[in-house]
Amino acid sequence: MRNLSFYLLLIGLTMGLTTCDSHDNCDDMIWDFVNYEFLIYANDSETGKNLFDPQTQNNLLDKGVWVTYKDETYNIVPYTCPQNERSTKATYCPPLALRSYPAESLYDAPKLCLGFGNFAPERNYRNETFTIHWADGTTDVVKFDCYITWNKCDPTVHKAIYLNGNKLSDKEYPNLTFRKQGKTTE
Repeated sequence: MRNLSFYLLLIGLTMGLTTCDSHDNCDDMIWDFVNYEFLIYANDSETGKNLFDPQTQNNLLDKGVWVTYKDETYNIVPYTCPQNERSTKATYCPPLALRSYPAESLYDAPKLCLGFGNFAPERNYRNETFTIHWADGTTDVVKFDCYITWNKCDPTVHKAIYLNGNKLSDKEYPNLTFRKQGKTTE
């Protein structure tokens, strides 16, 4: 009985002293974060029609809106779903672009709007700004945060968005909806 107690004590000490605390070593944890895109909607100020609908007269899809970010100009490009986007377990972060989402978008994609992004929070975007340029000569400035802080092994994604200096949210990114005039033809 004495030998059994000794062996149990020895096994208990060995297990207790050789295991590692999962809170102290996060290297074995792989984190995959959601990438964020700002959705932009525009309705005609007179008719209320969607200005990103190709069926709307004087829509803004052809050089009626563009974005500048970090000295780069982003014109509208059509949304395309990459062939391998659905075949990987990792979150795919498409290149930065101003995408037009058609009415027949695949999967859960938004419909008849523009999306500017994608922004991966692990790249630590703080006090970033981009400017939306409209065909009528007006601009709107969007300032945002999208970054991660860590408390031991527990990440927190921080998001904030400002439109023309006014805070819209510090938790989620709401849709950016504007009332504009359609593009005039010359």
